[in-house]
Amino acid sequence: MLDLETSLIPRIASPFGGGIGRHGLVCGALTGGLMALGLLQGRDVSSDNEGKIRVYDAASHFLSAFSAEFEEVDCRQLIGYNLLDPGERQQAKENKVFDEKCRQYLGWVADYLQTKTAK
Repeated sequence: MLDLETSLIPRIASPFGGGIGRHGLVCGALTGGLMALGLLQGRDVSSDNEGKIRVYDAASHFLSAFSAEFEEVDCRQLIGYNLLDPGERQQAKENKVFDEKCRQYLGWVADYLQTKTAK
């Protein structure tokens, strides 16, 4: 989809996991998907108002589709754990939440972007 090989993308995306630095806000799979959507469909100059509207609409559809599928967009609601709490974070690890639930969200985002942005 994106033929990019750079160490910058993982570095830029790093703080978004756990609902933005473990705060349980917007799911990291979603924020990563939004970054990919921006790379695929974003505007190149800030004065491109049509491009801004186009990518905002695409982002809105993306978030609405995720919410329709999983009923939530916030990490804490999706996984049921407060990742700022070390005990809850450990429980989430032991219960394989990151391997199972988070992987499911990542897979959905990848499939959505592959389908909706294919040219």
